[in-house]
Amino acid sequence: MTKTIRVGWLDPSLNSRNTGDQIIADAVHRELRETLRDTEIVRLPTQTFLRPSERVLARSCNKFIVGGTNLLNGNIPRYIQWRLDPGSYGTYKRRVSTMGVGWWQYQSAANGVSRHIWKNVLGSGANSVRDTYTANRLAEFGVASINTSCPTVWKLPEYTSAQALAPSSVLMTITDYHKNPKRDLRLIRGLRDRYREVLVWPQGSQDRDYLTSLDSQIKFIGPELSDFDAALNGGSVDYVGTRLHAGIRALQFGVKSTILAIDNRATEISRDIGISIMSNDLNDVDWEQVDRREPGKLAIPHVAIGQWRKNLSAWVLE
Repeated sequence: MTKTIRVGWLDPSLNSRNTGDQIIADAVHRELRETLRDTEIVRLPTQTFLRPSERVLARSCNKFIVGGTNLLNGNIPRYIQWRLDPGSYGTYKRRVSTMGVGWWQYQSAANGVSRHIWKNVLGSGANSVRDTYTANRLAEFGVASINTSCPTVWKLPEYTSAQALAPSSVLMTITDYHKNPKRDLRLIRGLRDRYREVLVWPQGSQDRDYLTSLDSQIKFIGPELSDFDAALNGGSVDYVGTRLHAGIRALQFGVKSTILAIDNRATEISRDIGISIMSNDLNDVDWEQVDRREPGKLAIPHVAIGQWRKNLSAWVLE
């Protein structure tokens, strides 16, 4: 009788207050099911420490895959995205593969604690990263990886579409932890000049409070991912905003997407695959880009993705 292989999916969307993590998790789950068809996949959190029942489940896993988000950084323990304690560190040691993860912000050389943790947790598994910058950071301390970009873009078409004429409605996002009242107010007012209806999706837990403090007339849709999907799928609409994965979700629905880059994530993904972003000048909005209707071309790294799939399947079976 063949023994079932159990893989622990370390999922940053569990217990997250940012709905954008669900967009990443949706893509990660789809790709894992396609790649590891004969394995049992169980979900474990990264944003909270493992509870006793989760520790038992983790110890039953053969390997682990951490999927998506800007999980890595070089300033542990001052800044921690992944809640590791000595017990879980021992369980994960050299048994974790990454899938489209990224490095948090632009940072100087990683400190000794960070280098030790990533080198020993990730080891020499089948590591996939979302951009060249992250690959270079991991290579600094001997962790090999393949740049596959983010799993959310793997199924995007070569050419992104755009309606010839601007629709009547636009979906907007703002990022609560990157407040810029001058630019954000300019964005709201400029969109009202261009669209009959401006709707805001509050992706983050504090987005609604922040935007309401700027403009009491803001119209919100519901905060769930299903609310955003329904708005994207419900008719003629554009997307404009600072939330990267909301912009990628819009592209998944064939909606014209204008992403305002506010950190390294959008900038680095754009450099690698050509996804259209607005200059990261945080004090202004490039209205010519918002108004532009031409389709864009993407360079999805299908060869690298295929190689990572093969590496992952072989590694899980070791």
